[in-house]
Amino acid sequence: MKRVLVTAAVLIAGVALGGCAASGGARTHTAASVTKYDSDVDYSKVVSVNRWATMRGYGVEWVNLPRKSKAQKTKDD
Repeated sequence: MKRVLVTAAVLIAGVALGGCAASGGARTHTAASVTKYDSDVDYSKVVSVNRWATMRGYGVEWVNLPRKSKAQKTKDD
């Protein structure tokens, strides 16, 4: 009987946690998540740093994305 209860508890926990993982959470991108500041992000630097890290076997998780300098902003406008 104890084995049946443990198995049932594991199955219920697996279903509950699997549902949470599949929901997407805060990492889903919606139209509301796009801001006017996205044009300030230096995407060329992001791409080059990510490529450099990947070639060397590393991964990059950006906490604060790099911003364009004032010269780059006026050049892009």
